[in-house]
Amino acid sequence: SAGIPKSSFHYHIGKADPDAAAKTAVSEVYRRHKGRYGHRRIAAVLSWNKKKVQRIMGLLGLKAKVRSKKAYRPQAVGEASDNILNREFTAGKPADKWPTDVTEFKCTDGKL
Repeated sequence: SAGIPKSSFHYHIGKADPDAAAKTAVSEVYRRHKGRYGHRRIAAVLSWNKKKVQRIMGLLGLKAKVRSKKAYRPQAVGEASDNILNREFTAGKPADKWPTDVTEFKCTDGKL
């Protein structure tokens, strides 16, 4: 004996699931977005509380796919140009010195 009356046991067994509609809605959004949406985004789509969505996702065993971080691969560093100006920025004539921060130009044939 479970220690509860038989009528109470059968009452709870026959009771409808209060989250049945919510479970179908959450699983539908989860499936529509191929498992990429977590509880925050699903809650935003459905305009529900995120705690409710989180609880239902836990009941259904749904977990969002987490993007993996891209590995950092350092690029080859080019040669540094010579310091031609040597901090003498005054020019004797117009367009004699062009101090800029441009190091390369992307063209269709490659970089200059």
